[in-house]
Amino acid sequence: MLTSTDSGTGGSCDLPEESLSDHYDILNILSYGRMGKIYLAAERVMGVEVALKAVCRDMCRRRDIQREFHYASHLDHPNLEAATGRLFQTDLYFVYPMEYAHYGDLASYLSSRTIEEVPIRWVAEQVASALTYLHSFQLVHGNVTPANILIFRPNLSLVKLTDFGSTCRSGTFVRRHHFTGPYTPPELSRSEGVEGYYTGTSLDSWALGILIIHCLTGNKPWTTSDVSDPEYAAFRSWQRAKSIRVPRPFKRFTVRLLRLVRRLLEPRGWSRYPAKEVFKYLEDDWLIKSRDRSDSHDFDPSLVPLQNSLFQSLNKDMVKNSCEQKQEPEDQEKQPQERVSSPRRFFAELLRFSSPNTSMRHHRKNHAWHHSSSSSSSSSSFTWLNSSSSTSSFSISTNYSSV
Repeated sequence: MLTSTDSGTGGSCDLPEESLSDHYDILNILSYGRMGKIYLAAERVMGVEVALKAVCRDMCRRRDIQREFHYASHLDHPNLEAATGRLFQTDLYFVYPMEYAHYGDLASYLSSRTIEEVPIRWVAEQVASALTYLHSFQLVHGNVTPANILIFRPNLSLVKLTDFGSTCRSGTFVRRHHFTGPYTPPELSRSEGVEGYYTGTSLDSWALGILIIHCLTGNKPWTTSDVSDPEYAAFRSWQRAKSIRVPRPFKRFTVRLLRLVRRLLEPRGWSRYPAKEVFKYLEDDWLIKSRDRSDSHDFDPSLVPLQNSLFQSLNKDMVKNSCEQKQEPEDQEKQPQERVSSPRRFFAELLRFSSPNTSMRHHRKNHAWHHSSSSSSSSSSFTWLNSSSSTSSFSISTNYSSV
């Protein structure tokens, strides 16, 4: 839990001290850690199962747990876990009840199975919706990870973001704790030795991007978001267009998803995509289908030139020859011979220009040409298009549509 200058409690009244057994029957321990425990409990009166969050009193200040409870009980969104009762304290813990997720959290789900693409898009949409709601109030969640995404339906059609212990207003100065891992953005990973930092909604955007990659690949993309990590360094090289080689974890990502990932994981927080931008990509395919595995790219199509100078140069020479032929006096007897030799000339030129030496000589010619010849009895047509149109079978094509 983070300590911040923003309480957000709406009041700091004394908490009643009670016993757990006064109101709940403890059924099981769902999780536990350094800060406390989460129990599966049943209300004594109604018998409703709840997740009872118990935070050690000596590990947490009262105003911090009050702030956390304030957000859990007042925020109203279908993809945010809500508090279902009141906050109280025992001799050891601060305690309040939350909605119980029967299917656990996303971290456990990911560790036991592979998730299909469509349910992952559902998860991304719901988490993005919850974050967009929080950000509309200038609130930063601050701890978006699979462990804090609870599953309420087994097909992932209903998940909820939980744990408001790190939630605070954007711009709040937060004293620095030990940050590590890919879900921590680079501006925090490299902030060793500083007293603290100012929060911003871009922290959640970064975590959302990592979450999407984690779900799609089943693994975290790197260990830490710092260039000292080889995997992250390779990603940064690709992101800055210093390398056209797509990072290894992203080989099966479509061009549209690569665009989304590039923007969500922008190292400069002020330039990072907001969470709501994810909605623009939900109708797109995110993974290259298995039947198209042969088309999976080692290179980013957005960084590969869309023109093929070899064939442009070839076509340019063909057009030049055609123009010279048109300047000659028309001879009706010669026309049949020209029509016969034109296809032969084309393939001869094709073979000549396909040699490596010729290709290098024409490497810097970046013009697109169009040539079409026809006659009353027979015709042949060759069209070479630039990147603004659909490319020929010889050129590199891409469907890199803009947002």
